[in-house]
Amino acid sequence: MKIGVIGTGAMGSALVRGLVRQKVVEPNEVCVSDIDSKKLGELERETGVMTFSDNTSVVKEADVLLFCVKPQHLPDVLDSLRSHVSPNHLAISIAAGVRIQTIEGHLSADTRVIRAMPNQACQVGRSATALSLGSRATGEDCHIAERIFSSVGMTYVVEEKLLDAITGLSGSGPAYAYIMIDAMAQGGVEMGLPREMAVALAAQTLLGAATMVLETKRHPEELRDLVTSPGGTTIAGIRALEEGEFRSTVIRAVMDAARRSKELSG
Repeated sequence: MKIGVIGTGAMGSALVRGLVRQKVVEPNEVCVSDIDSKKLGELERETGVMTFSDNTSVVKEADVLLFCVKPQHLPDVLDSLRSHVSPNHLAISIAAGVRIQTIEGHLSADTRVIRAMPNQACQVGRSATALSLGSRATGEDCHIAERIFSSVGMTYVVEEKLLDAITGLSGSGPAYAYIMIDAMAQGGVEMGLPREMAVALAAQTLLGAATMVLETKRHPEELRDLVTSPGGTTIAGIRALEEGEFRSTVIRAVMDAARRSKELSG
């Protein structure tokens, strides 16, 4: 299996590094293209993958095509490659909001298409990625996509109609977490902590809590209760969050982001 990556922005380059680091394929089985020759040179030196200045060369070399370009550029990129993409190719797009039907319409008939929704944490190997299969994608195609995106985190296979909800939750979710980290750190600073220490403590605390949920498989409410003693410090903090409608505000943020995703992709 040869994998071609078109576009080496933050997501594309993270996927290339993950594929090589996790030994999903050998470096000489990955080829990438980008208009930025500096990015290509850096990626080639770091990972040993093949690089090209044109997308057509990648399509000719690869069996699996990862389209990692901006959503507004994807239709033009697909149109330019339509005559080169064959039914033998598996095309995977990470362009947010571009539906499978649209992708299939810009490629040759019988092209197998999968739509992926990773998030920013793929840059550190901790992405939450959702995959949706196009009308002609096979079970083997799904397995290939899972192998690729598991190199940068966890994956779920879902119906495409759920991708807007996933965009609102895990796609936009890192931004919500950054706000929480910043707010917690600011509280620490207000109480006398050095800012650098406060940020590190806040980030590690969220990382630790997330790891507890994933590794213990226990419900967040159960874990919360274990750290909340009657009349203690934690319940005082939780009361402040409840008075500020923290929980309902986060729920609304996810729902509003999901609705916006649906509007943009409609």
